[in-house]
Amino acid sequence: MNIRISLLIASAIAAVSTLAQADALADRKEAFKAIKEPFKVARGVAEGKVAYDKAAFEKTAAELVEAGKKPWALFPAGSGGGKSEARPEVWSKPAEFKAAADKFQDATLKLADSAKAGELDKIKLAIAAVGETCKACHKDFKKD
Repeated sequence: MNIRISLLIASAIAAVSTLAQADALADRKEAFKAIKEPFKVARGVAEGKVAYDKAAFEKTAAELVEAGKKPWALFPAGSGGGKSEARPEVWSKPAEFKAAADKFQDATLKLADSAKAGELDKIKLAIAAVGETCKACHKDFKKD
């Protein structure tokens, strides 16, 4: 009887763990979607596909800063696996992953500062810098 109870408890723990992992994956996907939208607008401004309006762009940059704070905490130890697009290096190299996240956040803050200054040439450079941090992180920490 004790073995059955132990197996039942182990099965329940595994089921809860699987559900928690699925929630973590869904939360991460939503957090990265929240980054994608304002960055898409910013990139459109840089490429001349979206008309530049200082006030609107300041709002977009602020949205990017806020969205950029969220996903990194959604990668706790042991949350890999499943249908995640994250490479195992996220968890095996947490210091490097944090450094990549910090670079992204620094780049978004510089973009927000450029947006406040309203100098389009500097804004375009800052948008490119944000994009480079995305590419670098994807290269090292996201599956193809």
